[in-house]
Amino acid sequence: MLLTTTCRTLLGSTVFLAGGMLWAEATLPPYRVFLTESEALSEVEKSRNLGVRTNITTQRMKRVQTQLFIGPYYNKRSARRHAEKLQHQGMPAIVTFDFSSSQFLIRVGVYSDQQRLAAYASQLHRLGYSNQVQQQKPYFQTLYVVTLHSPKQKTATTEIVDNNEPSPINEVVLTSEEVVDDTLEVISSPTSDEIIVTYSAPKEEDERELIVSSKEEAVTLDADDEQIIIVEQSADSALTADSSHEEEIIIESDEELTVSSEEELSESIIVDEESEEIIVAAELGPAADEAIVVADSDMEIVIDQETLADLDVGTASAFDPSLKLDVSGGRLPRSKSLSDYYFYSLALATLQYQWSNQWEVKTGLRLDASKQEDISRSDFSLDYAENYIRYRTDHHRFTLGSQIVLWGIADEVAPTDQVSVQDLTQAIVPRWQDRHRAYPMIRWEYFRGDSKWDVLWMPWFRPAEIPDDEHIWAVANKARGTLFGFAPNPVQQVLVQEGHIHRDKSGSGGAGMRFSQKAEGFDYSLTAQRIRRSFPYYQLSEPVRQSLLINPFDPYSAIAQSDDTWLEIHPYTWIVGGDLAFIYKDITWRFEGAYSSDRPATEVDLSVNNYPSYDWVFSGEFYPGDGDDRLNLQLVGSYLDTDDKLIDRKRLYYLNGQYEGLYANNRWRWRMRFNHGLNLHDDFISSEIAFLGWEPHEFYWAAHLFDGSPRSYGGYYKNNTIINFGWRGEF
Repeated sequence: MLLTTTCRTLLGSTVFLAGGMLWAEATLPPYRVFLTESEALSEVEKSRNLGVRTNITTQRMKRVQTQLFIGPYYNKRSARRHAEKLQHQGMPAIVTFDFSSSQFLIRVGVYSDQQRLAAYASQLHRLGYSNQVQQQKPYFQTLYVVTLHSPKQKTATTEIVDNNEPSPINEVVLTSEEVVDDTLEVISSPTSDEIIVTYSAPKEEDERELIVSSKEEAVTLDADDEQIIIVEQSADSALTADSSHEEEIIIESDEELTVSSEEELSESIIVDEESEEIIVAAELGPAADEAIVVADSDMEIVIDQETLADLDVGTASAFDPSLKLDVSGGRLPRSKSLSDYYFYSLALATLQYQWSNQWEVKTGLRLDASKQEDISRSDFSLDYAENYIRYRTDHHRFTLGSQIVLWGIADEVAPTDQVSVQDLTQAIVPRWQDRHRAYPMIRWEYFRGDSKWDVLWMPWFRPAEIPDDEHIWAVANKARGTLFGFAPNPVQQVLVQEGHIHRDKSGSGGAGMRFSQKAEGFDYSLTAQRIRRSFPYYQLSEPVRQSLLINPFDPYSAIAQSDDTWLEIHPYTWIVGGDLAFIYKDITWRFEGAYSSDRPATEVDLSVNNYPSYDWVFSGEFYPGDGDDRLNLQLVGSYLDTDDKLIDRKRLYYLNGQYEGLYANNRWRWRMRFNHGLNLHDDFISSEIAFLGWEPHEFYWAAHLFDGSPRSYGGYYKNNTIINFGWRGEF
């Protein structure tokens, strides 16, 4: 009896389910999707002439693209050379310009699926391009959906009509917030899963309704994730359509929507079961029979055999070792120079390893060596470079370890760049980009479209890297008895030569945050920092100062009052500022400014106090003759906001700039930098001619000239004017 009842129940359920499926198949209204409004209206008019009730809605579908960049490059020709190399490798490389960094980048394609992006990134690693940057941009595509209410239809038909080109959509993610319907009313039934959308047509028609979601039909709305997924009840029911391009869309029971075309480029819409997202992936390859399927946990793409062989898709992991060498030697022609000859060498070795798309580690070490001929002095220093571990997602990047972070957009002088460690071992002879050391920090970056948040914290303070006190580039030079920023005098000479300098490196370096946005036609950023400046400032210890106030001409008695004659200080300060960049009349204009709450300065009684200050830079960069030569001119200002009488200057104004050009078929390069004080005698000119014809080697001749008043850069290093020869190589 129980067996008979069970069989009857199963038989009745089967018949009921089969009948329901046949009814759903017979009554399911057809949907036709158009890429243009005119085609959709034409279809509506055609259907009405045939007596078929229709309605039209629009939907916005979100597309997320990832742009892959490599760089930066500091001149257009160098970027073009590398772009041509990549193009010979079959990569879509084009040269772009970044306002924020004033540098050139090479964009290597725009990608919509991570597998293809990882393949190209891995290929770039193998070619030696490890300096990769990824940026994501959302894209919205409007689709026009025409619903036909006809009881005679046996199958559901969707037609995508485009008279020109296939749809550019490569990835679509639909959620309740991303679907926008241009309708008059949206009605949600409280007793079912139906969402009824009514549309008022231009002509007077009966009320039409589009059932977006129901348990029996092909389009459903998941209540948990609020995303639209496609559910097919039977393998026999299919969604097909023909168009002028003979494209066919079929929804099968495995939830894959395949678009086949006779053209070389076709597209596939995949409905993923785990992520519940609709993904449209462009297929590669000339024919479908040559394609294989590459799948992972949350996507499925089709790549042809030829492209797969070129990309060598396997893993994104890659070792990227590099070695940078620089050897130079020169003569100091000034008669008062501490040395007639000076030699310098640098070896910077790094190893970068990326074992997945998310994880990356980098380690580095640098060795600096210098020799001053006349005093037979040699200096060797071993220092850590960038050593970090990094984890990235689609919108986030977390980095832990020592890093070099440069904020701001100005050259040579960047008021908002206070989170980096300055390298003063050769004063201002190297370029701005090469005058920084790695800083231990914790960094979080958040990317959203064209905007970026950058937050970092330095748990341990690291002061600027300065040479020893007897070095020709010393900031506090015991051999001369001079101190940077102060006019020399006999008392100060004794205090510097015979006294002791206490350097305190304890404590935290502070924290900072920066928001940057690439807008239409301009870029801008805002920053707020609570940091300690890496550049040192020197003050007399209190017992020494009191002794000098009593007897200002007896420095030896003052030195005897304390073990520490000088204190090297790095006070905390608030930095609030921002920058703006735009192009006008073929010139890139930049403005950067910052407010500092506490900048140290020495009063006439030799005491040191902190004062608010304002710093700003206004610059214009252009390419003379519309060529590849680059010229950048900057107007720089600094102002201490106080009425106290100071030894330091309250106002400083400078004009500085850079020029760079390539000649003789890019085999020779000329670089020139200069700085000229407008209200203070301060001059610096650096000129370098380099031969680039034997890559990766560079042979260069350079001259660095200093002149100015004793309290200026040019005056302090006046006797260090140097002419040298050198060789560089990067491997």
